[in-house]
Order: sequence, then C-alpha cells, then structure tokens
Amino acid sequence: MTITDFSFIFLIMPAVVLVNYLIKNVKISNMFLLIFSCIFYIYCSPKYCFVLFVLILLTYVSGIYIEKYSSYKRIIISLYVLLSVIILGYFKYFNFALNIINNIFKTDYDFITLILPLGISFYIFESIGYLSDVYYKKINAEKNIFNLGLFLTFFQL
Repeated sequence: MTITDFSFIFLIMPAVVLVNYLIKNVKISNMFLLIFSCIFYIYCSPKYCFVLFVLILLTYVSGIYIEKYSSYKRIIISLYVLLSVIILGYFKYFNFALNIINNIFKTDYDFITLILPLGISFYIFESIGYLSDVYYKKINAEKNIFNLGLFLTFFQL
C-alpha cells in the first residue's frame, strides 16, 4: 500500500483523521499519529524500518549535542551529514558505482540486491534541515524524541 492507494486515501486516512480529531489531548494525539506513521512505514518497508528508527535516534542525539556543545556543533553536524549521505549513497548508488567500477576496471563484482527504503531521501533531507535549523539557532533542539519522530515520519511517504 502507498499513500496514493484507494484504500489509504478513502479508508485509512479518514479513519486516522477521525480518531485523531476525537483525541483531545495533544500528547496522546501526537503519540497516536507517530504510532500510525511507524506502522504505515513498517507495513510498506518492513525490512528497512531499522534505518528510519536509527535515523530518528541519530537526529535526536545530534540536535541535543549541537545545542549543548556549541563549540563542537560544526563537527557534530558535519559528521551527521556525512553519515547520512553515506547511508543515502549506499542505498541509492551502490550498484551504480559498482557497475562503473566493473566497466572501468573490467572486473566482475556481483551486484547486491537492495530495495530502497521507503522515503529515505525525504527522511534524510528532512533531518538535515532540522539540524541546520538547530545549528543556526532558528529553533531549539527537540527534547522529546517522540515529537521529533512524528516530525520526521508524519505521512511523508
């Protein structure tokens, strides 16, 4: 199922909106939306759900550290961006790079079967944008990992 499927648009999404509307407590509402977003992601891309959860955890820790250790904030954000680009490059371009190496050096390395995790580019660039805002002090680092998780996962698939 994707976000454009008939069943998602006309059954699941209205049900989530209705239940969320009925929840009057903001914290419970946010938790409900986070849980639903994670269930949707796990349903669509179960093999790589750990990538999303690790990304949320790294973004959370990096944001806290950028704010707390301002003298090291350039190093922290640089390491985060480097790691994120490596993760993105691995999933999106590993076989492409391997094909180029095989063609240039006349080698025969085997390709690996990679299925691109759902929305990985969006999650990575969204997290980099969030950390950039923390870095430039446009926003404070989110102290609640669940709120950050909701920010990164909310129906952005």
